[in-house]
Amino acid sequence: MRLPSIRAIASVLATSCLLVSAHAADVQAGKAVAQAKCGQCHAAGDWEGEDAPSLDSLMRDIVAGKVKHRTKLELTPTEIANIAAYWASGGK
Repeated sequence: MRLPSIRAIASVLATSCLLVSAHAADVQAGKAVAQAKCGQCHAAGDWEGEDAPSLDSLMRDIVAGKVKHRTKLELTPTEIANIAAYWASGGK
């Protein structure tokens, strides 16, 4: 059995890192969207102690209609991830 070369392994790792960083949440973009779409009712401090995955899950459930919300919430998956990252950062 032939083992993969170091070059092949390095290539796979580099590609994986690029994919992860391309989908990493953008806190500043989350701040802008949160202020524009959520800021009338919510502040980042409202979510103190919550982590990004739980906030992401909550917003996805609201968008899907599984959780009641005061108004209809329309956010893309990227916007949700960015807002979750912003709120989880404590609004920094």
